Amino acid sequence: FCDVCTPDRKPFAGDPRDALRRMFHKAEKAGYLLNVGAELEYYYFPDEHTPEPLDNVGYFDLSVSDAARDLRRNTVLTLEKMSVPVEYTFHAAGRSQHGMSLRHAEALSMSDAITTAKLIIKQQAYESGCHASFMPKPLAGEDGSAMFLCQSLFDHDGNNVFWGEDDEKYHLSDVAKHYMAGILAHAREISAITNPTVNSYKRITTGGDSVPQYATWGLRNRASMVRIPVYKPGKQLSTRIELRSPDPMANPYLVNAVTLAAGLDGIERKLELPPEATAETLKLTDRQMLEAGYTPLPRSLKEALDVFEDSQFMKDALGEHIHSFFLKKKRAEWHKFESTITEWEIKHYLANS
Repeated sequence: FCDVCTPDRKPFAGDPRDALRRMFHKAEKAGYLLNVGAELEYYYFPDEHTPEPLDNVGYFDLSVSDAARDLRRNTVLTLEKMSVPVEYTFHAAGRSQHGMSLRHAEALSMSDAITTAKLIIKQQAYESGCHASFMPKPLAGEDGSAMFLCQSLFDHDGNNVFWGEDDEKYHLSDVAKHYMAGILAHAREISAITNPTVNSYKRITTGGDSVPQYATWGLRNRASMVRIPVYKPGKQLSTRIELRSPDPMANPYLVNAVTLAAGLDGIERKLELPPEATAETLKLTDRQMLEAGYTPLPRSLKEALDVFEDSQFMKDALGEHIHSFFLKKKRAEWHKFESTITEWEIKHYLANS
């Protein structure tokens, strides 16, 4: 990664890193500094052509059956040498799926850390004779992979402005609630950035009760787009929100840029949070969710791009260059997908036509 400049050394309008820096400066003028922590999920496969699990163990398994323990350990040590501190690493819920949590930093440094981590994870896997994949949904019937982002705003004096002393249930300030409301209000518009591939929406539509399908928020609710981690007494600086919709194929610079833009918009307009999504909400049908006023996230890349194209908010947040270029490339990607004859179609229609 680097700063991309024009020949006269001015920032290039299409540089995602500069897009985040511009938004970072906007937040700084408003008195805020965005801190981000990230948790990446990914799979290990035999090679880049064979999506087959290398183990049959599950979430947080510590048995000898987890064949990738040494590989994860070596990856962590390499990242530490490159000044990318890792909080912890673990076997995730899917067979051969793994997770790595990176220690929080300001948004631009964290985006650099995510970019570095993805490269090192893949390189270490290659040297160990396997392939690391950040594909959001590589296996039907197994968990999809996410890029969870924990965000919090600090003021220039080092105070966490998300901490709400008077809120005994959620321990969130009005600033935090307005920030969350802004993200939820722009949830459909930012989906093309947070979930940028055709495969991203296989994770969303078939992910079960741990993947958000609506613009919701909740305490401990892993199906919410924005989850509130449990507050630990005396840990005001750790008060944060967890954004659960992004997947690891997303560009971290653009994701942090558009979510920060949405959050700042919520603060500026003092947007109010909708009702919390509870465990009971998960039992509602899609029709009942719509009738209750919950906004569905896009169900396909095409739907996300349609919303993205019409969004003046996204044009302003990313700049005309990135917005138009991203849209052009992703429209082409969707067209290639639409034009592909799949094995499922051959199996179901060739003999019966």
